[in-house]
Amino acid sequence: MQLQNLSELRINLVLALRSGTVPAIPNTELTIKNLTRHIFLFGKFFRRLQQLDVARFVTLPISSDLILYYWNKVVQATNSPREYTEAVFPVRFLVQAMALFKDSLAQWAPVRKDGSENVQVLSQAFVEDAVRLLVTRFIPLDPSDLEEWMSDPEEWVNLEEKENEQWEYELRPCGERVLMTLAYQYRQYVIPLLLTTFEQIVAQPTVDLPSILQKEALYCAIGRCAQRMKEVIPFDQWLENSLISETRETNTGYPIIKRRIAWLIGKWISGQCSSPNNPKIWEVLVYLLQDRGPGTDAVVRLTAAVALRECVDSQPDIYLILSCRQSSFSSTFFAPYLPLAVTELVKLIAEADTLESKRRICNSLNTVIERSETQIVPLLGIVVEPLPQLWTAAGTDWLFKSALLETVTKLIESSKGHSAALSDFVVPLIRESFEPEARIQLDEDALMLWQVALRHTESLDGSDGRPGLASLIRLAVDLLANNLDLLGQIISILESYVILDASRVLQDQECTVDMFTAMEKAMNQAVQVNVKETATVLGLVVQLAPSNLWGEALHHSKLFAFLVKSIEEDKASTTLLTEYVLVLARIALVDRQMFLQLMSASAPALGFSEHRIWELTLDGWWTRFDNMSEPRHRKVAAMGIANLVATGHPEVLERLPSEICNMWLDVFAELREAQSSDRSNPSLFLYWDKAPDSFYHGSEGTAEYNRRKTIYNNDPARTIQLTSYIAARLQEAEAACGGSAALQAKYLAKADPAVLKEIHAELTGQNPGNSS
Repeated sequence: MQLQNLSELRINLVLALRSGTVPAIPNTELTIKNLTRHIFLFGKFFRRLQQLDVARFVTLPISSDLILYYWNKVVQATNSPREYTEAVFPVRFLVQAMALFKDSLAQWAPVRKDGSENVQVLSQAFVEDAVRLLVTRFIPLDPSDLEEWMSDPEEWVNLEEKENEQWEYELRPCGERVLMTLAYQYRQYVIPLLLTTFEQIVAQPTVDLPSILQKEALYCAIGRCAQRMKEVIPFDQWLENSLISETRETNTGYPIIKRRIAWLIGKWISGQCSSPNNPKIWEVLVYLLQDRGPGTDAVVRLTAAVALRECVDSQPDIYLILSCRQSSFSSTFFAPYLPLAVTELVKLIAEADTLESKRRICNSLNTVIERSETQIVPLLGIVVEPLPQLWTAAGTDWLFKSALLETVTKLIESSKGHSAALSDFVVPLIRESFEPEARIQLDEDALMLWQVALRHTESLDGSDGRPGLASLIRLAVDLLANNLDLLGQIISILESYVILDASRVLQDQECTVDMFTAMEKAMNQAVQVNVKETATVLGLVVQLAPSNLWGEALHHSKLFAFLVKSIEEDKASTTLLTEYVLVLARIALVDRQMFLQLMSASAPALGFSEHRIWELTLDGWWTRFDNMSEPRHRKVAAMGIANLVATGHPEVLERLPSEICNMWLDVFAELREAQSSDRSNPSLFLYWDKAPDSFYHGSEGTAEYNRRKTIYNNDPARTIQLTSYIAARLQEAEAACGGSAALQAKYLAKADPAVLKEIHAELTGQNPGNSS
């Protein structure tokens, strides 16, 4: 009641002041100003209550009266001369009124959420009047809109694209939201009214500004209510019969219509109201994008660029696809228009004056590149040529530079094996992105580009002697040492380097020591998932590079000592300790003499005798073997220990009769390998073997996926038969001990005869469960 009294008092004072009547109170203008602020505060208070709990808000005493009073003021404002509206009914007041009305409409919906009928509903006449009011007075562009459009087209588009942020502050976007809610709650009234209006207006000639504005507002209303209107408007027919010809119109007022057509198509297709695979859609949008003749302008082109992204990126629900009611975007239908679309988007980026506009167009280009996949390959030169200049001109506009980094990333992802020519551009981009001023702004985008470039390339070298990805290895190591926040991405990049060319990565021994030192630091400080990833990379280094490239560096960096100490302390999680043991097993499997040297060299550094360090390491090896869930890893652990048995090292052989034999029997029972019956394929047929999805690390569809697959297939755990391997290592152990009798007398005599008998049966193929 206070709101109503104060509002009416203010209205009367404003009208009296404007009519020249002298009010009976002093300082009228100050009074009006204070009343206005007070009324705004009431509106803010009511709006906040509604936002907190709309269901409770509508049950408050005379809530309906409050909302209908507000809406009555909206109606009253439309009946006043336009020059009076702002003074008598300020925009903020009307927006508050419309927002309150919009979010209260559900209380008058014909059917409640529980499915019961509502006795308190708005009449058909009320709803239709509200729709007409919105479409004729609040949704059309007004003179101020057109003035801003003409004075600064790019800024006007930028503000329009922020409509989701602006609807609670500006009349036009707020009116659009009210219409959408009315269409949802009262579709039985709103949809027929809009359809009738559409059928009347679409057939009428549009030659003067009032008719152009009227049609633009109707197209806006239809686009906003597309989810309801798609059932009554045959979009493809409308496109063919009306919209195409309207996009070709040269009337100087038609940019208003053309801009709305581009917007409408974007909303209609992205809202899954029609299939994106109608070539006419691309014909219209690409024409609007490239047209620079009479009847168009920059606003039309910028809007067409945004609409193009929305259509290309449309993703219908799986239900619509399965029910054949909708199809997903197919680059096949878009392919004929792709060259012109890309050319015009690149041209538009260069023409745009503001970096915000450049950024928006660049985002559209990125989406087109991504969705076009390998069809973008012939157009790589068109896209790449202006990028260096755009990058330099962007200066410290980090958002635009981020969009450019994404452009190059999408180009590589889409062009796949054809992206080698981009490496000359990628390397300096990544370097500049990690300059001190840029690093905090661009590091994540640059790391994404770096990762994608590594996954798709076949070589670390640049072309024509220019720096290639190999020149960035030192930067990756420095980031590993100093950037824990992005450690996961950095570790993934180093993993890609190792998978691509491990020997090349480890060529510089100083850099290798620094890399291992950084790994040790990360494994001491990072979260578990990153530590596990680091251990995985280390395992790949050992597996893929010669031991002379990593053995000495493991010692000097204290990384090997860290692994042994962690296993001895037994304080890390079971997952991590298991990974550490797996790394040791890989080292032993690849080069047993290197393992012995590392153990001997680490004992003094850890303050242990050599006997003690062996004892603790083998205890951990046996304990963590039981924690290994992947058969391939258990086999690696068994093979690694077998290779140490072959050295004849007394600390290892002491465990042979008990833990080691039991480990082997466990693995024999699990794996049950058999040589492939196909003699042309010497690889093993492994009943148990299947690569976990995590092994490929999201690299599907890249050259790295094939490299990972090769690594997996060539893993000794997959190519070497365990029984033959252990038999050969036992023979070496006999030789190291001075013969089989010496091995038997000194070590095997302590073993359980049943265990030895079973081992012998496995190794000689006499076990009925083993056909090998």
